[in-house]
Amino acid sequence: MQQHSITLTVQRGPQRGQRFSVAKDSIILGRVRGSDVVVSDPEVSRRHASITWERGQPVIRDLGSTNGTFVNGVRITGSQALSDGDTIGLGKVQLGFQCPAVAGAYPTVAGPAPRSPAPPVEARRGPGGLSWMALGLFGLAAVILLVVAAVGASLYTRRGEKVAKVPTVVINSPASGGQVPVGQEVIVQVTATDSRGVTRVELLVNGVLYHSDVSPNPQGQSPFIYRHSWQASAPGTYTLMLKAYNAAGGVSQPEAITVSVTGAATPTLSGPTATPTATPPGPTATPTATPPGPTATPTDTQTPVIIVVTPTPTVTPTPCNLDAAFVADVTVPDGTVFEPGARIDKIWRIRNSGSCLWESGYTWVFVSGDQMGAAASQAVPTTAVGGNVDIGVTMYAPSTPGTYTGYWRMKSSDGQVFGQTSSVRIVVSSLATATPTATPTSPPPPGAEISLTVDRDHINAGECTWVRARVEHVRAAWLDGEPVIGGHKEKQVCPCNDTTYTLHVELTDGSTTDRTVTVHVAGVCPSPAVYDLYVKKMDSSPANPAVIDTISLFIMIVTDTYPSGGPFFPASHFRWRKGPGFDWQEESCPANTQYASCTKTVTFKYPSVGYYDVEVQADNRNEVAETNENNNVKVWTLTISP
Repeated sequence: MQQHSITLTVQRGPQRGQRFSVAKDSIILGRVRGSDVVVSDPEVSRRHASITWERGQPVIRDLGSTNGTFVNGVRITGSQALSDGDTIGLGKVQLGFQCPAVAGAYPTVAGPAPRSPAPPVEARRGPGGLSWMALGLFGLAAVILLVVAAVGASLYTRRGEKVAKVPTVVINSPASGGQVPVGQEVIVQVTATDSRGVTRVELLVNGVLYHSDVSPNPQGQSPFIYRHSWQASAPGTYTLMLKAYNAAGGVSQPEAITVSVTGAATPTLSGPTATPTATPPGPTATPTATPPGPTATPTDTQTPVIIVVTPTPTVTPTPCNLDAAFVADVTVPDGTVFEPGARIDKIWRIRNSGSCLWESGYTWVFVSGDQMGAAASQAVPTTAVGGNVDIGVTMYAPSTPGTYTGYWRMKSSDGQVFGQTSSVRIVVSSLATATPTATPTSPPPPGAEISLTVDRDHINAGECTWVRARVEHVRAAWLDGEPVIGGHKEKQVCPCNDTTYTLHVELTDGSTTDRTVTVHVAGVCPSPAVYDLYVKKMDSSPANPAVIDTISLFIMIVTDTYPSGGPFFPASHFRWRKGPGFDWQEESCPANTQYASCTKTVTFKYPSVGYYDVEVQADNRNEVAETNENNNVKVWTLTISP
């Protein structure tokens, strides 16, 4: 029996360039080891698809995968015959299918049927004296001529089909059916392939041409990576359609996705809804929210960010689930008795009962009840899914007898409070006091202890220090009007002028006393932060760079806020690098009294093909006081082709 052989080449994905040659009648494609073709992509199912030979033809079927199987960009719903040169899509991976047996297959000519025993000589004569054998030979020749003609016509037709072959278009992002707010830019990324070379890719929005990109090579290229940003100005459902053209003039079948745009539009640096009152003075000022950059246009000042489209169960894996469960009280079980003002070191044991890794930024937070002088939150160490972690919080027993309960929960790095609520419940006992019948030899009640200190009583303007109050054996105390709970209170202060802080104490006999400390300040406090620097735009040229190309990267850094007296953009520095593992390069931005932006173009090359994340960090020296110090970094992904 003839053994069939196919070759699958990874055209897109982590294993790009890897080839699988398999000679089997039944082939399994999947993520799990043991598959005939192992595809390393989390969006590929364990047993994703199969290729079988049926009547001499390779046929692919989806095996109930989560994200579906695609042939030439179209999702299959049943069995699908494969042809040499087809593309197979599994998750984010694209495979090229090659099968010489299919490419060179032609219809076969059936041989003559076995002869029956020869009749007697008398019966071998036909009409006109011709033998029946001669007549049979003439008939067989006629049949062969007809078959040859049919094969020739078939070959001609197949040749015509190949000439008319058109590019294959695969939309990499965004996913169809996603939602974005008005004003949020979407990166549309497409991979177009054709053995004849792709010369142009067009993006149409609701049937209207929005943008086109032309290959720098007149003969086209394959693959052709198209990348462009799109932004909707009004809510609604938009159809984004992509078409590719090859060097022979062929045009692909349109590939389309839908994007739902929700919410109200928000002004951008030069958005159409901006008011003219924010326009700084300048000879070329226009009624926009901020002064335009030297080369800024409404499309140039868009923010090209890759958005994360809300996934659907049939497109991407389900997001992880945040959850936490109480395991045990390691210390201070409920009902533990403390004296007033005593220190409490409470430890809970908590399990990560969800499916998300608890990483840096997760905290244990007070949510309600009695805080008892504890900090509002406590950092939580990294905790694996299913793992336990011991979380400790220091608090102090209130000065008044009674029962006190505080409630705590987990909080994620993005601010989401989640999981089971855990509590700490203590009992504060009454202090022993002298009875009316005490003898003269009984010790007198302890005297009040009052302390008010400051870490540094002389500071420079803009610096901070700590004021610390501690009291014992008193009825109540307040530091600058704030109650002292648990016998102690600490507060950080950052005065701009000489400032006096007061501890007001009520003694057990009802009388009161005060303690004061003064912090002396030298100099003048700096003006409050008015700038907010961030990377507004990154754009590279050529659009589809190869490993031999020198890449030009345009960088625009802007600020949406600035002082009324200027400058509109402060003197500062920024740094950039070609990707993780490459050295940082630093650039300078001069103060700008006309525009609220700084633009630079840098050039570089890459040593090999692949995906690279270019990073840019504004104000890397932290020279500018900003209203938001957490938005200075932006990443731009480049795909370098051979």
